[in-house]
Order: sequence, then C-alpha cells, then structure tokens
Amino acid sequence: MAKSKAPARRQDGSPQSGGQDDSAQPPTFRERLELILFLVVEILCLLLFIDFLFLKIYVK
Repeated sequence: MAKSKAPARRQDGSPQSGGQDDSAQPPTFRERLELILFLVVEILCLLLFIDFLFLKIYVK
C-alpha cells in the first residue's frame, strides 16, 4: 500500500499550495519600485541606442 504524503507546510504553519499563494498577494512597494526603475533604465538604454544609431545623420 502506498502511504499518503502530508502536504508541505511553511514555517508559519500555513499549507503551501505550490506557489499560488504568492501570486495572489499584491506586489510590495519595493517590488513596484524595482519594476518602475527597471523600465526607466530599459527605456533610457533604448533611447541611447536609437541616438547612436542615427548619430551618423546628425554629424556630417
């Protein structure tokens, strides 16, 4: 007979349901700030790339 395995539990004693609990929680302020800063840096890098791409047009 196969033994049934008890579900994994977190340190606080709540049952762990495969990481679905974490996605249901709203993002923290730090996570929002990291995402916003990441997007700002990516946009600035893209603008810098476009500027260097068309630099030969500006400088003759």
